[in-house]
This record gives sequence, structure tokens and C-alpha cells, in this order.
Amino acid sequence: EVADRIAFLDRACLDIGRDPAEIRRSTWASSEVLASTASYLDFVERHRALGFTDFTTVLPPPGNERVLEAVSREVIPAIRTCSVLA
Repeated sequence: EVADRIAFLDRACLDIGRDPAEIRRSTWASSEVLASTASYLDFVERHRALGFTDFTTVLPPPGNERVLEAVSREVIPAIRTCSVLA
């Protein structure tokens, strides 16, 4: 469904002469995305492939901060330098 919406947006942009790549695309996910660093990376990879540029998640439940810390210290910096997503 998300891919269909992105395709619709891209077509609408092209119809009015706007480059779809100029639009920042953001997404919001539940805390389930922070179940592990692998699940967060999978979320980002799937959405980045659809053209998303900004990724936000709900904070994990109390006591589950370890994954959030690993994502913020390791995964996000790697994503920013594109060393994780190849």
C-alpha cells in the first residue's frame, strides 16, 4: 500500500512538472521497529527503497533502551555515511 501511494505521488509530481526527488518523505513507526538493531535497519532499508528520507519511531518501552542506544550510536551514524546500506 505504501508503494502504491508513493507511485501516486510520483506520478502527480511528474504531471505538474515537479521532480519527485525534491520532496522529503518521512515515516513514523511503532516501537516494534526498535525490537533489535536488525529490525530497525530493515525498516529503514525498506522505506529508503521507496524514497523515504526521514525516519521516526516511537520510543521503546521502559527497560528496552539498550536497542535504542545501539541504534543511535551505531546504526544511524552508519546509515548517514551509507556504510550500512549498500
